[in-house]
Amino acid sequence: EDFYGNNGATTNAYTTFKNTTYLFSGTDKIEENVEYLLDFVQNIYLTEENVEEEKDIIVQEINMCDDRPIDILYEKIRKNTIKVNPFRESIIGTEKEVRSITKELLEKCYYRYYNPSNMFLVVAGNFDKDKMLEVIKNNQDKKEFRCIDKIELKKYNEPDKVVKDMEIVKDAEVFKEGGAHGIMKKGNLIQIIVGLSVPQVRTKFEQLLNEKNNE
Repeated sequence: EDFYGNNGATTNAYTTFKNTTYLFSGTDKIEENVEYLLDFVQNIYLTEENVEEEKDIIVQEINMCDDRPIDILYEKIRKNTIKVNPFRESIIGTEKEVRSITKELLEKCYYRYYNPSNMFLVVAGNFDKDKMLEVIKNNQDKKEFRCIDKIELKKYNEPDKVVKDMEIVKDAEVFKEGGAHGIMKKGNLIQIIVGLSVPQVRTKFEQLLNEKNNE
């Protein structure tokens, strides 16, 4: 981050069900930034200490996700609709899974998947295409990569029947008793109407303030 910050760029990374992405955005020194990105992704530095430190950070992220209703809802939807495909599981995993990760396992995964044959680079913006291609080619020509077998994506035959049937969805009155305004159904689609009116929010907020002041 310091490198990109000094070059007037921002950087980020994220993982989806299908890929991990490393990216930057900037308006200057594009070739230099691209080369740094290639070097960063294609080099690994792991120690027992930094692996353990990273575990604590990931566990904190898991706890944050567990505190967000939208994340919980998304996970429950996957669990209830997908039966076979690993997409039903959380991307970040559980604390138990994170704690079981070892330096050796990370290195094994890195050398298996962080290979040019299993990666692609996208560069978009106002730059010299030929100069950019030369920078990328020169960067890659200086490196040696392990030969790996072609990575085949495993196919899963997902049944048409979801994990849980629509019949388990309760009537609207049950949702209202739980605090929702109601529920709408259209075929296999369900929409639960939730929310608080402004007066309700104000009243609850004032109640909490009064309770705090009276302590």
